[in-house]
Amino acid sequence: MYRLIIEDDEGRKTIVPLIRNQLNIGREEGNTIRLTERNVSRRHAKLLLKDGQIMIEDLKSYNGVWINGSRINGRSPLRPGDLLEIGDYHLSVQAEAAEEEGKPNGPAKEEYDDQTPPLGIAPIEEEEAEVVDIVAPDPAVIVLLNTSMQGRIFDVEWPAVTIGRTDENEIAIDHASISRHHAKIVCEEGVYKLYDLDSANGVLVNGEEFTVCDLRWGDIIELGQVKVRFSEAEEDLSAYVPASAPAAVEEAAGSAEPSKSLNTVIMVALVLVLAAGGGIFALMKRNNGVTPPPPRLSKDASSAVEPRRRKPEQRVPNNEQKQLEQQLKLAEDLFAQENYKGALEILTKVISKRPKWDKALELQKRCVYENANFKLIQESIEWQAEGKMFEAYKKLSKVSKQSRYLARAEDAKKQIAKKAFEEMMQKVRQAMAEKRYFEATQFNSKALDVMPKNEEALKIHKQLEALTAPKDRKAPGVVAPRKAPKRGTPSVKVPKKYKKIKRCASLYISKKYKSALRCLRRVIRRKGEKNVPYAHLLLGHTAKRMGNCVGKSKKRNHLLCLEAKISYKTFVRLKPKSPEAAKLKPPPARREE
Repeated sequence: MYRLIIEDDEGRKTIVPLIRNQLNIGREEGNTIRLTERNVSRRHAKLLLKDGQIMIEDLKSYNGVWINGSRINGRSPLRPGDLLEIGDYHLSVQAEAAEEEGKPNGPAKEEYDDQTPPLGIAPIEEEEAEVVDIVAPDPAVIVLLNTSMQGRIFDVEWPAVTIGRTDENEIAIDHASISRHHAKIVCEEGVYKLYDLDSANGVLVNGEEFTVCDLRWGDIIELGQVKVRFSEAEEDLSAYVPASAPAAVEEAAGSAEPSKSLNTVIMVALVLVLAAGGGIFALMKRNNGVTPPPPRLSKDASSAVEPRRRKPEQRVPNNEQKQLEQQLKLAEDLFAQENYKGALEILTKVISKRPKWDKALELQKRCVYENANFKLIQESIEWQAEGKMFEAYKKLSKVSKQSRYLARAEDAKKQIAKKAFEEMMQKVRQAMAEKRYFEATQFNSKALDVMPKNEEALKIHKQLEALTAPKDRKAPGVVAPRKAPKRGTPSVKVPKKYKKIKRCASLYISKKYKSALRCLRRVIRRKGEKNVPYAHLLLGHTAKRMGNCVGKSKKRNHLLCLEAKISYKTFVRLKPKSPEAAKLKPPPARREE
């Protein structure tokens, strides 16, 4: 049995057992494996398992599917141990049976699998990761309880099905009271949930209207005027199938022969329509072509027309409404006591049951707003305890003018203003004594922010302006400011061999390995620059550092070490005579005398 190891760009791992013959991979909902990064297409790839062989198929994705650094076209075989790249995700397949017997996985060993890996890379070992099993829920069905399709049974396929009037849905029920896309049944963590897709006539479960509802066996669901029962697939449903129309279960409703009563109703409706048409034509002739208003239908005829009722904005039972009002009052009390976290927890539950309640939404906004200002007051107190008065003063200055904490913040600022000013002035004096005039200017401007009319700070400000003026740059004892680097050039020196990948090399030298890794992958995949050999070399260095591939580290990353090994091999193939390639090649085997 095989399993799929998925790792994102932050190092989080997920292990998925390959228990199905086909797995769809993509960003949108409905895929078997959902990868949420933006560089993954909605329907990106398909993983197939047939006769013990694994195949990966690219579904015309934008960024493509890469195996061991090469982009595939269409369908390609995937062997255990291969590095599969989809967007920022790294995937690999491993065989569980081979691990239990102690045999290594992956393709046949290559030239320097038996030797010490290049640049001290230790042999790749699998890191322990949490196994997430995908368990399919118990199969479910829905059976129609009314309309002409009474007794029709539909399978609820895992993981999601949509219900509507058109054939685009997995479950199509052709009825006037059902919207084109009416509802959706989704299985989340083994629990079936029903979602209303903003339908015109709403969704009722056991007589109550819901937008989202957990389903249980035996629930009666009303979709407009159509009633269905949510049941387990193994349940005996013969009681819900009419004895006179057994074909309704096996065939579509349109294929069954209409009964005599249905034929009678159709004939009566046609007679009424023809009679109404003849009357309208006679009236038009009498009124010289002026169309009269439509005639009123009788009670019997109007009952045959199925009305489309509007979905109410909020329809909550009285007892539940009282509970929500009590919870809202409790949230208001917690808001008054400055317990914003508790108030927000209660309001989240209230709004989930009544999403358009203006009073609850307004209180939620106030809680979020005041909670942010309350955190500024707390952070200011923490800075004061550490003796950093200017930082505390700066936090208090960020309190909003519309906040309930504004008066408290202004009082606290008056108390610590002198200490914050003196703290900055001490730094100004020290910087001027050491002739660091530009740093002194920055500290002095901060001191003036606290006390803008202080005479000492204003006097020092004029002295610093004279000392740092351009005409005094060559004066003795004055340090000239550093020239700012030109825009677009890195602030670190890049070796000549990396000039073509200057930006990626500067990120690597600045120890921004994660950004450098992404930059190098984009360069290698870009058309016309795929064979830049030093990009492969630098990619190997970066992946080796991020994966902790040197020594016996417990934090070794299996996929990054594998990518480093592949990158080094690619560089040796492209630049076999370079000095770096000589270091990467394994030492020659000693001859036995």
